[in-house]
Amino acid sequence: MGIGAAHVDAADPRMPTLRFAELGGPTAPLRSKLRLIQQIKLDRAEQLVEQRPADPELMLGMAEIGRPGLVDDILAAYAPVVQALAVDDGEGLRAVLRDRPGRVIFEGAQGVLLDARRGFWPYVTPSRTDASLAEVLLAEAGAPPPLRLWVLRAYATRHGPGPFVSELAGMAARVPERHNLERRWQGPMRVGAFDLVAARHALELAGSAAPGVDALVLTCLDRLAGLGPISVCTAYVAPEGAVRDHLDPPPADRDAQAQRSAGLMRCTPVLTEHAGWDEPGLPVTAARYARSIADALERPLAGLGTGETAADRCWAPSTGQRAG
Repeated sequence: MGIGAAHVDAADPRMPTLRFAELGGPTAPLRSKLRLIQQIKLDRAEQLVEQRPADPELMLGMAEIGRPGLVDDILAAYAPVVQALAVDDGEGLRAVLRDRPGRVIFEGAQGVLLDARRGFWPYVTPSRTDASLAEVLLAEAGAPPPLRLWVLRAYATRHGPGPFVSELAGMAARVPERHNLERRWQGPMRVGAFDLVAARHALELAGSAAPGVDALVLTCLDRLAGLGPISVCTAYVAPEGAVRDHLDPPPADRDAQAQRSAGLMRCTPVLTEHAGWDEPGLPVTAARYARSIADALERPLAGLGTGETAADRCWAPSTGQRAG
């Protein structure tokens, strides 16, 4: 189910949770804590089974959670690996940053609009998604300033619920996602027009937590080939009729953040059309479309993606000269 369940436990003061520093310590305390966690999870599983006794998946899950040898199996399988990792306190990475500048990549797993503190609450991931932690590590290592690339699709997507003003009916079927399938806990992959309003807001958030974004990498241009005219969302229309091409900074209060998200879910998009293309690769029309997005966001293009492999990428000459 992803890392979310672990974050829920970590935020619960009544729930014992494992910390990374414990993994490199003695095995006996680790085994005791794992057995305590096992008993708590088993108790919760039994309560679920009482509510849904005919659910075979729950029965199988409870049997696995209650298995006597589960803790020993976990320790045998994972403890040697995590203990080896726990020995490294970061000096190895700092040495690489010092000795091999330009050869290290920090990759963010989520977009900034899913940031736990500044994203569209409550439809967020339970972690920070900006570049601030990487910036701190680079500064500590004395590494040169990094190249900050923002990688985004040539159209908009969202996996699961939450604000998605530029979503287009039927677009998901026209641009199917074979690598992002629907899951019970996440919902379907939703697809829409590239959203300049959300993109500008994300750039502003990225710049408020770190020095910002140097250049864009626009991917998945090939997915738009053959679809006809390409729509781009340039503004939002609120229910009362107000038109906005930007969003204010997120409020600090959670209730206000939730109200903002609810308001966005009632907005409708203002769409403009760009000429489409049918040819594979990077035809002139596709390149013009990519350039129009970069110009609207006032950032240079560092790279373009027209397929799934490294051979389907084209890069600006200066890309890769600094750590990114």
